[in-house]
Amino acid sequence: MDPALTLVTVAYGDAALRSVGALIESVRQTGVVDRMLLCLDRATPSRFMQCAQRYPFVEMFVRDFPAWGSRETRMGRKVVEWAYAVSRVADGTLVLCLDADTLIQKSVEALVQYPGQVILTMRESPWPVNSGVVFMRVDASTRQWLALWADLTMWMVSHGYAGDSTGRWGGVDQATLMMARAWTQGKEPMIFACVAGAQWNREVSLDTPLDSTVGVYHFKGQLPALLTPAVTSPVFAWWRECDLYFREA
Repeated sequence: MDPALTLVTVAYGDAALRSVGALIESVRQTGVVDRMLLCLDRATPSRFMQCAQRYPFVEMFVRDFPAWGSRETRMGRKVVEWAYAVSRVADGTLVLCLDADTLIQKSVEALVQYPGQVILTMRESPWPVNSGVVFMRVDASTRQWLALWADLTMWMVSHGYAGDSTGRWGGVDQATLMMARAWTQGKEPMIFACVAGAQWNREVSLDTPLDSTVGVYHFKGQLPALLTPAVTSPVFAWWRECDLYFREA
């Protein structure tokens, strides 16, 4: 039997709001998630909320987000909302925090075999640890770690350091992820593990094939291509199928 899984994501900003419907539908199709916690801005169009409400596994948190502002502000707010949602689940819950521009394809059973309380994805990149896919076993220490990550992120944004971190780390949330990990490992008895991003955080390009071994596809910056019918790769086609089904629900 697959382990019970709670998925957490945030639709904050135009691109995320346009993307997250496909993620919701991928959850319905694959059946690998028991509960999905979706944080939305109070200003989110009501039609979107009505569509999401037709998916019984989705629990929406309607929040008062600040003005959408810069990309860095949105990236920082994502971590704050993840921490908010995780603070509301029971100890022992298995949680997968995902960026909205993802599709989930398979069970996290393989991740459960790792000993880590927090599992991050690694890949060949100038920024090898990506903050868009984070798996955790929820307890007091993981909640505290996630709150620390959120506090560090919003401090960086509010003090004007977010732009510098984008060039050096690929984004303020990735810079503060590494800070929170380093700080916690030095002070708290938490266990971090890393898994291959090629399987659990596959960054999609125009020629990425559908692969049954991939758990999560990540469409970083690919929304324009996703909305271009001429791009016909199988992964893009699956995203469009999910997006269309959600919007016609």
